[in-house]
Amino acid sequence: MAPQRTEHSLAIRNLVIKKHLLKVSNYEISRQLLIPRCSVIKIVKKYKEMGSVENNPRCGRPRKTTALTDRLIVRKAVKERQKSASTIEEEIKAGLSVSVSEETDNDPKHKPMLVSNWLNKYHTKQLFWAPYSPDLNPIEHLWAEVERRLRKIELKNIGQLEEAIVEVWYNIEPEFCRNLVHSMPRRIAKVKKNQGFASGY
Repeated sequence: MAPQRTEHSLAIRNLVIKKHLLKVSNYEISRQLLIPRCSVIKIVKKYKEMGSVENNPRCGRPRKTTALTDRLIVRKAVKERQKSASTIEEEIKAGLSVSVSEETDNDPKHKPMLVSNWLNKYHTKQLFWAPYSPDLNPIEHLWAEVERRLRKIELKNIGQLEEAIVEVWYNIEPEFCRNLVHSMPRRIAKVKKNQGFASGY
């Protein structure tokens, strides 16, 4: 079976062309955007031939499910062979309609009853985490920096915003990330000194 192709987002494709027009080499674009060089070549080739990197209109009805949902359907069908297709469809719909926060940090507003009940039912082991402990994750500061840089750019629509986010993200300096990581011992020491309360970071 041939490997499944991964289609890069329109924002990534536009960024490839922007760098190509600035005379950045295919190799350097590949290195900067962390995508295969062959993908860069294909994107540039399509741009030269079609004058655009947008997808051509597809025939037929648009997809109703994502690749993730498709995998979920297959997994359910294999594990629960006795269930009919309509039953699986209803269960998938019901599951997807429930909004569940990815955070299970014991803060009641981040921990819906559905999650709590499931964890209790299946006796899932969890690490203890104080309900209102400060968030030491340096990624929050990285997102704040992305937001700060985005505010300096005049954006007119969602497409431009998506492109700008991708470009800002790929232009974050490694030194900025290193400084955040190296700040962790100071953050932890401050939280310990404050006996678990806010560190001021």
